Amino acid sequence: MAQDRITYLFNRYFEGTATYGEIEELKLMFSADSDEALRVELLVLSVLGVGEDYPEVEPGSIYAEAYDDELRRPGVIRMYKRYWYAAAAVIIFLIAGAAWFFRSAPGEHGNGKPVLVAKNDVPPGGDRATLTLADGRTLVLDSAQDGTLAKEGITTINLLGGEITYANHHNLHQTGKDLLKNTLTTPRGGEFKLVLPDGSHVWLNAASTLRFPSQFTGDVREVELTGEAYFSIASNAKAPFYVKTATTRIQVLGTEFNVNAYSEESAVRTTLLGGSVRVSSAAAGSLPVLTLRKPGQQAATTEAGNTMKEVDAQAVAAWKDGMFSFEKATIGDIMRQLSRWYNVEVIYEGQPSGATYMIGFPRRLSLATALDILGKLNVHTRINDNKQVVVTP
Repeated sequence: MAQDRITYLFNRYFEGTATYGEIEELKLMFSADSDEALRVELLVLSVLGVGEDYPEVEPGSIYAEAYDDELRRPGVIRMYKRYWYAAAAVIIFLIAGAAWFFRSAPGEHGNGKPVLVAKNDVPPGGDRATLTLADGRTLVLDSAQDGTLAKEGITTINLLGGEITYANHHNLHQTGKDLLKNTLTTPRGGEFKLVLPDGSHVWLNAASTLRFPSQFTGDVREVELTGEAYFSIASNAKAPFYVKTATTRIQVLGTEFNVNAYSEESAVRTTLLGGSVRVSSAAAGSLPVLTLRKPGQQAATTEAGNTMKEVDAQAVAAWKDGMFSFEKATIGDIMRQLSRWYNVEVIYEGQPSGATYMIGFPRRLSLATALDILGKLNVHTRINDNKQVVVTP
């Protein structure tokens, strides 16, 4: 079995383009009765970049069995940092067996993609949002056709390939008095992409809102965020960019960063991926100002103050690339993300443990499949008849 064939099949599956025949080929590779299963497993580990070192890992993090020459020495898989979350899903696939991963209904593969089914299952979120214009009109974007959505003042608002863009073809400027504000809102189970009037790119996560002008004027560019968004900001030294949340004001000195400002989280977290940002409290002068200059630095802002630490920035922003990525995450951390993406309520039977987990998997999976993956880490859940996730000890 050639390595390039294995890589090809896994890429096809995780991109959602695998045909029924290719899915069956993967299932056969990892069949318990297949003499090739172990050899294929070792080949996949090498494709994923498994190292020879077995670093110490905290209790509760994901373990995988790495085989030495005797094929029996337990160890911990070390993967290339940028792609560990995708690799982790594959490792779980290898250890647990493929049958649970490909729960597809016979005769329902006409679109060439796997159909995942389970009792009380919930489909993943997708491109869903509404755009509220300055005059109060609301546009439902998930059902809108590509093309011009609306004209507002001197600005044309377009939709193309699931992304909103703003254009001012006459190069005119609104005055501050006439500045028009738009609001992009994603529901639970939704996400959307936006190109701001200055060319900056924004990815808006589930249950989030971004308020912004339909044209930037003057010497300041400012937007208001609730929820979570990833920003890639167009450079303009004469007009600095600011992101305002309920408790934080972020001045952008560089280009790329992620802001998590959900009200149910314990802090507003600003994570730098490139350039630099300056983080301060929305109440001017009440907290020390933090400047993030190194990718991977994260500022956490609470009423008590600002703190900074190093994190895996790629893991923090993995959601915009279609991945769940959890590092040292508690059950509560994981379930809050699943709750927003699948638009479900989470109920706890008993007190959750304080264990932390490191795991990743594609956001396009159904809820039941995602919970199955967590089940391999001894996270016990079920989906009840009300489509609620019940977490049990």
